[in-house]
Amino acid sequence: MDSSIKLSQNVLENQFLRISLEEGFIRSILWKQSDIELSRKAEVAFGDIIVYEDVASDISEKLTDRVWYEMQDNRRVEVLESGPLRGRIRIESEVLGCPVRKELSLYDGLPWAELSVTIDWAGEKNREVVLSFPFNVPGGEIAYETPYSHVVMGRDELPGTYRGRGGRYVQKWVDVSNKDMGVCVATDCISHILSGTDVCPMLIRTAYSCGTPNHWYHNIGRHSFKFSLLPHFGCWDSGGVFRIGWQHVTPMPVGRMNICAPIAPIHGKTFLPQSYSLCRVSPDNVILTAVKRADDGRDSYIARLVEISGEGADVSLDFGFRLAGAWKTDLMERDIEELTSKEEARHDSPLRFYISPYEIYAVRILPAPASKNCKSMH
Repeated sequence: MDSSIKLSQNVLENQFLRISLEEGFIRSILWKQSDIELSRKAEVAFGDIIVYEDVASDISEKLTDRVWYEMQDNRRVEVLESGPLRGRIRIESEVLGCPVRKELSLYDGLPWAELSVTIDWAGEKNREVVLSFPFNVPGGEIAYETPYSHVVMGRDELPGTYRGRGGRYVQKWVDVSNKDMGVCVATDCISHILSGTDVCPMLIRTAYSCGTPNHWYHNIGRHSFKFSLLPHFGCWDSGGVFRIGWQHVTPMPVGRMNICAPIAPIHGKTFLPQSYSLCRVSPDNVILTAVKRADDGRDSYIARLVEISGEGADVSLDFGFRLAGAWKTDLMERDIEELTSKEEARHDSPLRFYISPYEIYAVRILPAPASKNCKSMH
């Protein structure tokens, strides 16, 4: 099998990215499609941990001049996986005597890099554990996801609503872009320090709460965090690159079946195909956030969508099976209007409707009976 994966203790590469390491430090992240270096030279290497002393409580911030850095010497680098589909490298070090393990992964055919970070934290008081992502995006501005929306720093935020050095609560992604290119960071970490073109996830903070030194959050034990880095052309909403955040936080589960024949019949097929979509949604600025059984006990399901870019869209929602009916509902799952007639439901055409900017749109679908549910393959 031909593969773009190239791997050693110093290089991890596919057709899109080349990550170079030196003695366990990430020294370069080259976006090969544009020959652009994505990491900026900074005091702390890309992907390294910094620990600050912060003697304030709760969400307040009071830094001293004490700072600790991840171990500089004797880092251990190991190739964990070198196959045609994925390359994976582990870096081991420590900070303040706490073991740190990082894993870098690239996949053949996928344009993003993955980084996981695990730290066994000892729980020392008054400490902030921060990860450094200094990006090289000249003139870039930062956008990040909030619940069912997005915020561009310096433009969409109310004045005086944030304190300190740039702390923000982030949902699933942060993006640093100029008009030509950018990098979208998918994250499962909530708190981030955002400044200029630097994105610094705050992994752990050991502080006291409720205004009393008797109520400490020690956070002792093993903590793991995952990030994906996707370079892209244009701004944060170009081509729906922010969708990597949703994919990262809610990955598609993989299940193995010990039978080959379909459980329900698929028209013209004796065995399951190599690929088959349960649901297709377009355009890119509309995201399917949930599919669930309706709460009323009927044999129907609720599909919930959201428009994320603030532009609105004409939506096409296409299921891999025929529908006996579909209705727009409110968030209490009460029907508002029918989306398809009985005649249309007997055909393979997708549901079509308009979603307003930032709207949360819920659809109740009623699958056709199994004997009639033989939608042709695409």
